[in-house]
Amino acid sequence: MRIEDLAALPDTDLRAALADWKRWRNHVRHAPVMRLRRERCEQADAFIAAIERELSLRSPEGRYQHLQRAIAAVRELEGEATVSLSAYRAARRQLDTISQRVQR
Repeated sequence: MRIEDLAALPDTDLRAALADWKRWRNHVRHAPVMRLRRERCEQADAFIAAIERELSLRSPEGRYQHLQRAIAAVRELEGEATVSLSAYRAARRQLDTISQRVQR
């Protein structure tokens, strides 16, 4: 499973994946010995955050909150004297993605 594929999954599969990733993260944290513990924990954290974000984007309130945060982030970057182009593009891409989700 890739983070990019989460939007195509139904809610029940997302909730099951969320429970699995949380269980895996808990296993990684409490295992007495594990290779690549930090990397595996970071991977689990990334998937958990992405799944929770996807689930919140599926509700009207969640989409509105994400849209407002994205708009605020772009406005904040636009108001600064100097901004890295990559930061502005990332914020703008995030805003465009959420705007498309809201229009669906």
